[in-house]
Amino acid sequence: MEITSITRDGFSTFEAEDLGTSPFSQGVRKFSLLEKFNVLRFVLYNGTSDPAARLRHFIQRMLVWGDEDYLNCRVFSSSLGDLPLRWFCSLPEGSISSWRQLRNSFLENSRLIG
Repeated sequence: MEITSITRDGFSTFEAEDLGTSPFSQGVRKFSLLEKFNVLRFVLYNGTSDPAARLRHFIQRMLVWGDEDYLNCRVFSSSLGDLPLRWFCSLPEGSISSWRQLRNSFLENSRLIG
């Protein structure tokens, strides 16, 4: 089934099956959120502000939970607005296995996100 959506550049068509895939490796997907972890509320990143500043802000808020590689991955992906989330979902399935990979990919592709 094809789905058509409107983007800043016009219309975009993608397969409905693309909605259920995850760029996270098996390890990231199976990571259990900490028992007492309360999901932080972030203003969703829409791609129009400085991506490096967004990462600094995100990292500072997550430091309270320690240096949790997989946790950062899982929470960061939920802080993305529509266009950045589309970029995230377009990453190859299983291609992200660490926070460093996700962070670097985000910075390298920031021009495509906004």
